Amino acid sequence: MIARRLHFKKVVVVLDDIDHRDHLDYLAGNPNWYGNGIRIIATTRDKHLIETSDVINEVTTLVDHQAIKLFNQYAFVKKEVPDEYVEKLSMEVVHHAKGLPLALQVWGSLLHKRDITEWRSAMEEMKNNSNSEDVEKLRISYDRLETIQRDIFLDIACFLREKDKDYIMKILERCYSGANIGLRVLIDKSLVFISINNTIEMHDLIQEKGKYVVKMDKDSGEPSRI
Repeated sequence: MIARRLHFKKVVVVLDDIDHRDHLDYLAGNPNWYGNGIRIIATTRDKHLIETSDVINEVTTLVDHQAIKLFNQYAFVKKEVPDEYVEKLSMEVVHHAKGLPLALQVWGSLLHKRDITEWRSAMEEMKNNSNSEDVEKLRISYDRLETIQRDIFLDIACFLREKDKDYIMKILERCYSGANIGLRVLIDKSLVFISINNTIEMHDLIQEKGKYVVKMDKDSGEPSRI
């Protein structure tokens, strides 16, 4: 019944946060269900799940005017115009987020309907500590990694960021079997990337959250890198 109705309609199917290829196949259904004009949009943290024939639109960090627009959507009531001081604080948040959409959404929601005193307090907390919701969303990607992939991610976050890829691989291959595959998984999950200078990089906030994970492990008595 559903398949027959869909075949004669132009529809957009949105599948959010897919973490397994079977989920995509099961939820999207058989391609024969759909007629002309169908669009299926799937979001995922893992590029490996997307087939080479699919159109991939990789989310990048935002430039300042895009970042402030996204932050304002979450921080202020529709059509509300922040005063000059709050606007200044908003720019501080945007600068600290360094264009990362996740951080802008989390912090915008956190500051929504807060007064000036609460904004100041939240700003200090933001500068000195990792926001728990932000960390938890990163932890979702982290927890889906295999043990060796986690170790490689934390090694890069704590010690190896901005070092030459070939140099890093020599170190990792001495420590872990399957280091090449482990690094590829981190790249596919957008946790790290290779720069044009062949160095291994990660976003500042992803590095910060990685170090936060290490700190939490240390506080719980687990062996630690710091």
